[in-house]
Amino acid sequence: MGNKKSTKQSKTIEDLQKASEALYYEIMMLNNCASSLSECSKNRILFSQFTVNILIESFCVHLRNLIEFFGKKKTDSDRITNEHFLPESVNVSYPYNLKKKYSGKVNNLLSHLTFHRLSYPINQKEWNLNQIANEVNEDIIQFYNKADKHLLCPKIIEYINAFQSGDKMQYNSYTCSTSDATLPSGTITKFSKES
Repeated sequence: MGNKKSTKQSKTIEDLQKASEALYYEIMMLNNCASSLSECSKNRILFSQFTVNILIESFCVHLRNLIEFFGKKKTDSDRITNEHFLPESVNVSYPYNLKKKYSGKVNNLLSHLTFHRLSYPINQKEWNLNQIANEVNEDIIQFYNKADKHLLCPKIIEYINAFQSGDKMQYNSYTCSTSDATLPSGTITKFSKES
């Protein structure tokens, strides 16, 4: 009853298609969180800092899962990775090193309770969700272009085909930041437009 490492060879087409449904969920949730924050900004709707933090943190949970999807090797425990869906001889060159750019910030500010969190300057607590979502989506398209399509579920194929046909997620340009513990309760956040 030891832990078996998950490999592409030990998974059926049905296993991988089901795994790609989990990938679809991560992509869809990341984009929906970014879209929700963008819609708030576009319509100048004000939300409590608490609500903004919930959306940012949800976005970052899905970002972290996608960072691991692109960055882990398929021999790492039973994690679902991009390599499960790629032909053996194919290497994908992703335009963004999501792990290098964002995993430290996600881990230090949201995933783990760290002393490093306390020393982050307030301007480094900002999240440009527009930029991050667009970078993730470009990496997803690179992955999709090389993936074995028969291993992907129909939902993810439809979703990514919509991206490629020009129905890409459109976000207003904005940044937002998680609340500092010293902010008074009931603080309302306006999204700041970038120039």
